[in-house]
Amino acid sequence: MRAERAAPETVAAVQERLAAEYEQLGQAAVEGRAAVDGFRALCGDEKLPPLPWPSR
Repeated sequence: MRAERAAPETVAAVQERLAAEYEQLGQAAVEGRAAVDGFRALCGDEKLPPLPWPSR
């Protein structure tokens, strides 16, 4: 079974959206790291509170 190729405009739109989402994830990672670093700066060796979701 062969899939049809998507139109170039569709491929470009998907690539643009993925790039934007990748940038947002990168920004969230930077903000998360800053939050952890800020907590550690204020609280020293105290443990972070438990996550609101199960850890893996």
